[in-house]
Amino acid sequence: MAGRLVGVAEIAELLDVSRQRADQLTRSKGWPDPVERVAPFDIYTVEAMKRLFERTPKITLDQALDVLDARVYQLPPYPRLWRVELIEHWAMEHGRQLHDAAD
Repeated sequence: MAGRLVGVAEIAELLDVSRQRADQLTRSKGWPDPVERVAPFDIYTVEAMKRLFERTPKITLDQALDVLDARVYQLPPYPRLWRVELIEHWAMEHGRQLHDAAD
């Protein structure tokens, strides 16, 4: 599930609560912020990064991040999406057991 994004309905399944309760939780203090931007990390991005590092062995972190940032997509405000890893972390901190959701 690493790197996966989920919405309120999937959060409800993970926490075994209603969608309404999941929506309330996502708006509560301490809940992870929704994802606003994503960078596609497909085969083309990997190949571009390989070529960049081959040509410029002394590239700085800022330069590498600039390359990735150029391909970032701004997500719309709705539907709100969260990273599963952050929900897992939140659940552990709050003594909640996650239920297996269908992948």
